[in-house]
Amino acid sequence: MVSVSPLTGPVGGHRSRFGKLKPEVVSDIVFHNLGAPNPAVKVGPRGGFDNAVVSIGGGRSLILTSDPVSMIPAIGMKKSAWLSLHHLVSDFTTTGLKPEFAVFDFNLPTELSASLLKAYFEALGDCCKELGISIVAGHTGSYPGGGFTVVGGGVVFGVARDGRYLTPEMASLGDAIILTKGAAIETTAILANSFPETVERELGRRMLGRARSYLSLCSTVSDALEAVSGVSRGGVTSMHDATEGGVLGALHEHAVASGRSFLVEKRRIYVSDETRGVCSIFGMDPR
Repeated sequence: MVSVSPLTGPVGGHRSRFGKLKPEVVSDIVFHNLGAPNPAVKVGPRGGFDNAVVSIGGGRSLILTSDPVSMIPAIGMKKSAWLSLHHLVSDFTTTGLKPEFAVFDFNLPTELSASLLKAYFEALGDCCKELGISIVAGHTGSYPGGGFTVVGGGVVFGVARDGRYLTPEMASLGDAIILTKGAAIETTAILANSFPETVERELGRRMLGRARSYLSLCSTVSDALEAVSGVSRGGVTSMHDATEGGVLGALHEHAVASGRSFLVEKRRIYVSDETRGVCSIFGMDPR
């Protein structure tokens, strides 16, 4: 069993020199410097929350989220654009809604060619069109010192009727926890695509191919929208997507946001053969 508490965090914890700052650093520094207070802010920066909610009057609220955007040479421009957008939209759709608009800030490496830039933006535009998102503003520049893979940031946002969206704090006593797909999906995809020779040598060509194909699973957009179809019938109460820190990290963030403790049987956290194999090569816990 794994006990996940909003006070103690997941047993075993998780720390990293890179990526998201430690929660205590964010709490002590970031959350204490948020500019002017405004009563229209219904949900601002908090631990475990990916989306902000701002009242715009008339019984409506603006919902928005932000994330880095990447160009990853190992997977190419088209897949990089798809992955960057779906990272953003996966956060947003935990509200049970689709975003309507996007803003992107690109600080590109100077060595990026015009043909690669065109391939990326064509793919980004196509992905936005497919999800019904209009790109309405942004910044695009090329600067010395910039490099792959993180090349900027993006914001997606949309308008919702009050009471028609979900937040992580809505988790209720007695709720069941549903995990879609399984643990370490993105880890499997990134490692298999970044180190194909290593994975093929250890696991074989067939397993490498299956692990590399996990890239197409690195989105929870359809999962969230399918799950929320039951909300009006007393179904899903809250959602959160697992990113840095994996499943245990996501459970901890959700516990913090909801103020609830979660009790999870580790054996019921699904880990596929591909994920188990790839993670074993790099000495990683899939959870």
